[in-house]
Amino acid sequence: MKNILFKSLAALTAAVIPASALFADFPEKNVAQVEFRSIPADFENLPGREAEKWNFTFRPYGAEAAADLWSDPSVIRNATAGGDMDAKHLPTGVYVCCDEYGFNILIYGASVKRGIKLDAVSGECFFIPGDNDNHKIINYQPFGFRNDSFQYKLSWMKQDRSNRVIFDKMGFDCHTCANGAVVAIKVPWYLYWDRLPVFFDKKDNFWRLSMIRWGGSHGAETWGGVVHSQTKCGYLRMPAFTDAQASLILRTTLLKLWDQFNREAGDTAISATRFGSSMNAYRRSIAYLPHTWANICEDDQFRPTLNEMYKSRQQIGAEMDKFDTMSLAEQKAFYLKNAPLLANYRYDVETAYANFLKDKMLNRGGKDLKK
Repeated sequence: MKNILFKSLAALTAAVIPASALFADFPEKNVAQVEFRSIPADFENLPGREAEKWNFTFRPYGAEAAADLWSDPSVIRNATAGGDMDAKHLPTGVYVCCDEYGFNILIYGASVKRGIKLDAVSGECFFIPGDNDNHKIINYQPFGFRNDSFQYKLSWMKQDRSNRVIFDKMGFDCHTCANGAVVAIKVPWYLYWDRLPVFFDKKDNFWRLSMIRWGGSHGAETWGGVVHSQTKCGYLRMPAFTDAQASLILRTTLLKLWDQFNREAGDTAISATRFGSSMNAYRRSIAYLPHTWANICEDDQFRPTLNEMYKSRQQIGAEMDKFDTMSLAEQKAFYLKNAPLLANYRYDVETAYANFLKDKMLNRGGKDLKK
């Protein structure tokens, strides 16, 4: 009965509302092909030198219909050739590339000349690993920018094992060109070490990108939805990485995580090597004064566990010397096993010590509680 009712409703809808009308306001998503390359020093010349690689399908902000694609090809050709611009027709283009260090989002904004001074390129952006088929909660982190600096930045969730605040590690650069400016947003892979695009289970490996240029011809133009619209983002199609390219990304990211581990392992609070044996007044008082430890590494009873955790990560460093001799499959397995141990070292130490204290307080060592 339900099937009959559904088919009848579908037939009625099709008869009353043409299919073209049903989908008129839901055009295809913008898709930019990510190229494996490093940004050239003169990236401001890329719109003119490689115009065919740029995606100019920005829409007036709030207008989602395909009919509102307004970037005229002749205007784009004139803009990328460095011609003078009409204030009513200022194209915006996006180009994305990546190398072993990270991915780079380039935004070209045509502007009107005002003497020798050009208007700034201002925008709002966020990007999300994976496509819209991913129903997991992912902390998208929107930010505003103006030329080569942040205007604001938002991270909605607490930083933990699965979420990193990205802004301090990102980079901006802005170069002017004859009729505008190109902004480069640089994002290192190690910020997304647990979501690297070399690991994927689909033919097309998409990430989402929301890019809005404020102050354009229509007040604002968007490459994918309105502010915070995660389901209407444009897509970045990651490259079909060669084995050599995937290996470089894995190796470089692993080395970054190795550096991070060594920095954190040297922190006074958790260092397995910096707690000396000098007998100052504080250390002399430990034997007879009730106290809590100022630093995890000062707890004699926990220090063997701390030393073991530190040495196990040090062993990863020794094994990394053989990374280049491994096959890609072996490198991926090595990465998946060891990257979390390096990236989450501090979390692992703090969790282990919390469990140690919990066991101690709850007398899980097996001794009878004193009455």
